[in-house]
Amino acid sequence: MAARRVLPLAEAAKVLGTSVPTLHRWIASGAPVARAGRRGRGHAALVDPDAVAAWRRAQAAHDGATAALVAHGTRAETVSDAVAERLFELWQRRELEVFGVPRHQTAKLAGFVWHQVAVALHAHLGLDPVDVVPPKIAQLREF
Repeated sequence: MAARRVLPLAEAAKVLGTSVPTLHRWIASGAPVARAGRRGRGHAALVDPDAVAAWRRAQAAHDGATAALVAHGTRAETVSDAVAERLFELWQRRELEVFGVPRHQTAKLAGFVWHQVAVALHAHLGLDPVDVVPPKIAQLREF
């Protein structure tokens, strides 16, 4: 196993081919640091450039996947409709009934779960809030 290379920000930025302010922004956005900086001489943050590079690759992959969803016309509604269909199917097969919870309550639970998933998906993709309820969820909400 190779030893971890830990560098001060200026050196790490140079190795990563970026500027110190950019490296600061990456850290503020969640890039890993080997040691957080503190005030005072000798207490600067230390960074493992390999770990930061891996973090950047993961971020790019995530951003690329989100862009691919949008570029290929896959809309959040399509995904939330698929989730709605699956929840309805599970409810019909009585697979949501656990611990003796009545059927009408599991229907409401399925509707709640769908809504939470749809809201999170729309927020993650930066889309407008959910405003259309799939017919299967509307049906579950009626129970």
